[in-house]
Amino acid sequence: VKQMTEKAHFLINVSNKTTSQAPSKIIESIATGKPIINFYSVDHDICKAMLADYELSLSIRENECSLESEMIDLLEGFILMNKHERMNIDTIEKKYIEYTPGYVANKMLGVMEK
Repeated sequence: VKQMTEKAHFLINVSNKTTSQAPSKIIESIATGKPIINFYSVDHDICKAMLADYELSLSIRENECSLESEMIDLLEGFILMNKHERMNIDTIEKKYIEYTPGYVANKMLGVMEK
């Protein structure tokens, strides 16, 4: 999987059908710095919310057949415009600091010291 991810121009995320928990793969996908296409099906999708600050993302609601041609155009444009783009790791760490190993470790140490 790691080799395939490294070779990919963009990544695909299929969100959970629940709003209570984000799949851990979304953080891994963000950490690559690669463009992400997120397919979601529920209102208030947690992955869509997490990707709101990730400039190289596109979230598409599943089963929106009435706008199918518009979605295809949007998807095609996103892929063509971003397939060789990458987000800088420093930018990612600043935007998603609460998911970095150091931040999590410090939080755990803080809880353990109480």
